[in-house]
Amino acid sequence: MAPITSLTITSHLSGQNVPSSPVTLTGEVSGGVASISVRNITTNQTVVATINGTTWSATIPLQSGGGDGAVNQISVVATPEDVDCDTVSQAITLLLK
Repeated sequence: MAPITSLTITSHLSGQNVPSSPVTLTGEVSGGVASISVRNITTNQTVVATINGTTWSATIPLQSGGGDGAVNQISVVATPEDVDCDTVSQAITLLLK
């Protein structure tokens, strides 16, 4: 089995303002991926992404804040099919305003 060769988040950029919660993140993955989990570190919520070929998507709630908004730290982790290969991760920060 092949290792995971890439994992990207294509729907949002780190530091981006988003107008509402929940938010749907999407991206691309290549290689031998078994699963992808998306975790909002700020709220301690994790969801499992849907994988369709080389694309993935997941909808996750964000923490709301006051007038300046709330910072939400999001981690995306791809787990390989081959247990001898490493996980691959990406992280972004979204601001719910």
